[in-house]
Amino acid sequence: MEVRHKRDQKNSITNALGLTQYDERLAGVVESPKAKDQISALLDLIDLQQSGAEDSPTGVALLLASPASEAIGALETLRNAVAADVPVAVLRLDAVSNSWTPVERPDFDLATEDPHYKGWPKLLGARFKAPSLVEQLLAAAQTPKLRVYPQLSAVGEWSLRLEGLQVGRVRSNNSGFLDVGRLGKVTTPGQPGNQSTERKTWLEVHRRGRVDFDEKDLVTAAAKVQAFAQAWHAKAGGKANEHALESRILRGDVPVGIDGRRLELIKPDPGVNWGSQFPTKWGPGGRARYLDALLRDPAEQDVPWAVEMKVGLGGEGQYYRHAVAQAVLYRHFIRNAADLRFWFEHYDLDATKCRAAVVVPEFKTAHWETRLTRLCELFGVRLATVPEAATLP
Repeated sequence: MEVRHKRDQKNSITNALGLTQYDERLAGVVESPKAKDQISALLDLIDLQQSGAEDSPTGVALLLASPASEAIGALETLRNAVAADVPVAVLRLDAVSNSWTPVERPDFDLATEDPHYKGWPKLLGARFKAPSLVEQLLAAAQTPKLRVYPQLSAVGEWSLRLEGLQVGRVRSNNSGFLDVGRLGKVTTPGQPGNQSTERKTWLEVHRRGRVDFDEKDLVTAAAKVQAFAQAWHAKAGGKANEHALESRILRGDVPVGIDGRRLELIKPDPGVNWGSQFPTKWGPGGRARYLDALLRDPAEQDVPWAVEMKVGLGGEGQYYRHAVAQAVLYRHFIRNAADLRFWFEHYDLDATKCRAAVVVPEFKTAHWETRLTRLCELFGVRLATVPEAATLP
């Protein structure tokens, strides 16, 4: 079997994906053991086949040297979603026979076997009301771009974020702290570690890292947030920011349009971005995967939309089409995670009706827009675009 490992800039394919033919169809060989690489490769193959860049009238085959357990479940979900249009085979190399054999999805029950999932009902159930300290800080800071997110990886904590950048946390006991970034890894003894621009700006403004506060320190904490916001905005320049787009959509400043109607916030709020970073699983053995946003369909008020956002700093090809896989996997989990349906019911939503959308900035070239639109249609995902300005500081 001859395998071509060559970067294809025209079709936005890296040399990590080897192309070949298997059983008269286009096939991709993936040696990486990472689930994300294996999942992404399937979308690359389907896009190549659908665009006509590679001749493969009978579908595609994904050949995995070492299938990741999370990828096996995710690939099965993706294969089922596109089965009517593109036959997909997922195979692994059998060490004994030295031949490619079908990968079978293992039996797996999230509710009984996954330690992360078992804790999510309690975690989500504690997130219907923010602590009073949150409202007091937002009122004192008078910074519209400062928002609060339910922290879905730690019980009783809320994330303070400025245009999506975390600047601190608040606990349910009405205490909190401010801090931006991390110390950074030290590469030269005696010298400070590598730090992000945001971290450096925070230290320039406040000269130290973490600042603890509670209700008696609100005025001081609010002033520190305001000072950092001004300094960071001055340094941000014109670089697109994916987290800023997420924050703007979740606070209602940037509309997401589907079929001429604007998707709505699941719960409008002057300070809290409800519907952010909802936890999901793509398959057994994998970590929690957090959905960018959940919105509501104004035409069908009980229909939630799982929205995945991408801002392609390096191009509109591979990065954007991988968002389609994420949207499909988020949708599938939400529809089937029975133990988490109470969370949707709290907002008068029916999780089993969940739909999916990918949101990206307006395309610079019609070529990539046509290809991504086609890929979305194959998987039953809607594509929405926003002005490029919505991603800029």
